[in-house]
Amino acid sequence: MLKDSFLAGAGKAKIVFSQDDFPIKQFTGIHDNLYIRVLLIDSNQRFAFVSIDLTSLTKDRIDFYKSLIHQLTSIDEGNIWVSVTHTFSAPHIPLESQKDDEEKIISMMLFKTSAALREAINQALLSMKPADIGFSYSSCPLNINRNIPTRLGWWLGRNDDGYSNHDVRTVTLKQENNEIISILYNFDVQASVMDNVSTKSGELLISSDLVGKASSDIENTFGKNSVAIFLPGSAGDQAPIFKGSNWKITKNNRLVCSSIHEEAYSLVDQLGVKLSQSVQRAVFKTEKFADNCEIKINHYSVYLPEQRVKYLTKALRPSKKYQFEKTGNSLFVPIDILYLNNLAMIGTTPELNSSFGQKLREKFNNQTTFVCTLVNGAMKYLPEDVDFIRRTYTAMNTRLGQGSDRLFLDQIVKALQS
Repeated sequence: MLKDSFLAGAGKAKIVFSQDDFPIKQFTGIHDNLYIRVLLIDSNQRFAFVSIDLTSLTKDRIDFYKSLIHQLTSIDEGNIWVSVTHTFSAPHIPLESQKDDEEKIISMMLFKTSAALREAINQALLSMKPADIGFSYSSCPLNINRNIPTRLGWWLGRNDDGYSNHDVRTVTLKQENNEIISILYNFDVQASVMDNVSTKSGELLISSDLVGKASSDIENTFGKNSVAIFLPGSAGDQAPIFKGSNWKITKNNRLVCSSIHEEAYSLVDQLGVKLSQSVQRAVFKTEKFADNCEIKINHYSVYLPEQRVKYLTKALRPSKKYQFEKTGNSLFVPIDILYLNNLAMIGTTPELNSSFGQKLREKFNNQTTFVCTLVNGAMKYLPEDVDFIRRTYTAMNTRLGQGSDRLFLDQIVKALQS
């Protein structure tokens, strides 16, 4: 291969469930399918982007998939990003089996996702051809800050006055005849319209949710061979502007979650198409494409203060008196900085606030810098100081303690200076 040649290939495969597989924990059926999407690029280095329609993945599961990807592609595991779309309407793969049914779910989910991953990678390998690459962005105001003050304390809702970055950032890869083979898109939204939403009869159905609809619509627009891959942005404090469930505080100070049930799927369709259209605008206004791509990746890490997690997620409630307690230990957090020509892409495991993502981009002085979370693992949230002052859901529902944001930002500055 010539030193300056650039190849790209992409693939997409369905995670196949049969009716006999159900129930899978709380899920009793499928509303729409889950997929695995893959983009392989080959230049001075080789790199793989893999996106799976799941809520989150622990490091051991990431390592399992990376090993399989390496076997199939020979790409170094340090040059593989595995991320999720963060749909909450997909079965979790339990960390370890404590019951017989969990062992069955682990085996089934690893088998089914591995089969889909193999198929998507094989498609990507077969489609590897010379490609051009371009970057752009557009605006999409469908995300909203979810931290709101209530009489019981800060909680989850829609805060019109809170910060939300509405930029959608895109990488577009074209092959011969200007055929778009893949689009990477990065946006600050926790894509969970269907979170806490069941049918009127109480059933929970599998769904790829907002991002699944957006990616499918993008692919339908640009052709059957195109693959749209979502890279979750800084969405720790962000939600879709409309959701299928909402929290309310009653007159007697009870916290209840109400749902619009099946009607929420129409929200998924509308918001998904809106996100797709914003991605399409960015693609169409991409001004420059390069027929080469210099790939460079640097691996860093930072140790952040650990705090005690006092309640399970479902037991959390707004509080004005919650006391944060540090353990005295530190938690290892990986940070990757990937460069595709002049585009910088930050990849890390915890979910960041949208405002914090903007602080990171400002250090790069680049509007199109991607800040990608849930990359190669998950650590829940990395709150900012204001979250601890307000006692937000984000601050109460994480092991990362106060001061983590400053240390993380300091490490980014050091990385740029090295």
